[in-house]
Amino acid sequence: MKNFILITGNDELSIKREAMAFSSSLKNSLSDDASFEMIDVDTEKKKLSESIGAFIDSVNTPSFFSDKRVIWFKNVPFDIICESEKKTKEDTTLKDILLEALNNEVTNENLKILINGPNLPKKAAIYKFFKENGQLIELNEISSFDPDFQANVTAKIRDFFKNDGKRINNDAVEFIANAAGTNSGRLSAEMEKVSAYTDGKTAVEVEDCKAICSKTYEMAVWAFSEALASKNLKEALYSLNILIDNPQPKDKSSPELPLLYTAARKFKDILNMKSVSQQLGIRGILNYYNFKAKLESVDKSLLPDAISKIHPFKAFKSYEQSLRFNERELADIFSTLLNANIELVSGNQTLRLVLENLTSSICAKQL
Repeated sequence: MKNFILITGNDELSIKREAMAFSSSLKNSLSDDASFEMIDVDTEKKKLSESIGAFIDSVNTPSFFSDKRVIWFKNVPFDIICESEKKTKEDTTLKDILLEALNNEVTNENLKILINGPNLPKKAAIYKFFKENGQLIELNEISSFDPDFQANVTAKIRDFFKNDGKRINNDAVEFIANAAGTNSGRLSAEMEKVSAYTDGKTAVEVEDCKAICSKTYEMAVWAFSEALASKNLKEALYSLNILIDNPQPKDKSSPELPLLYTAARKFKDILNMKSVSQQLGIRGILNYYNFKAKLESVDKSLLPDAISKIHPFKAFKSYEQSLRFNERELADIFSTLLNANIELVSGNQTLRLVLENLTSSICAKQL
């Protein structure tokens, strides 16, 4: 581990969590707690310039207890420092003083410095300093516009719980991802809650997530379509209750239509998977890893985008669900979805009743 560590990016919750983990590790490496010092900009009742001054004083003050020291400069508002340095000579001087103090300690192997804070521009001198002389960690929120959004969210959830010393099963990963929707802040919050809820456990199950994750609009929409595809009447009706109990997004005129359209997309995925599995001779595979190996051995050009561009576990779930329906049932379901759509937009029926009838009709179908 290098002596200078900087943790930045635009994902503030992840930055704080990573800094806390690093600080604990560094503190445990010391022979005594007195050789560890923290200057927290958020809690110090000082101006930013005074907090920087306190950090520099700490750097310049030798330890009386041990040769080895650790200083944690916590929650530094880099965006303010870098913006203000463009405006006044005084704030530019603060940046220069900070860099000078760091430069003076580059060869000091007995001092470790940890700094964390969001929104440090890549062009900033401090960023360049740590890139050249220390360990630079960037933690950024995942953009919903990224074509690999779902894969990145899945990887982030798995990495979070791996660092937490826990295994998390595939169903739990999918539940958290869909409970958070496209909101990176909510994703971090949900992972933190599940982590706290499963304290003392070595594995995270989907039931843990159901017990503690927020009952959000996005989660209800996703859970409803999954319950229909699994012919789980209880879970589908439970999702409807969540939707009714929670206000819909302000930009949605009706919460029922998104539910219906998500369900239609889900059954379209099931139909695609049934067709692909028959075409590729995928039959009777009940194990995810066997399915994944089979799918990865196939030329991607032979797969529709709805299958090739999603996580293999999501494709496996669609495959599992496709086994619950034959072609005749799927044709009936699409007719039922169309009729429900007509009833919803016509306003002739109670919206809740339309969806309950749709749910009962699909979940009651038997092979």
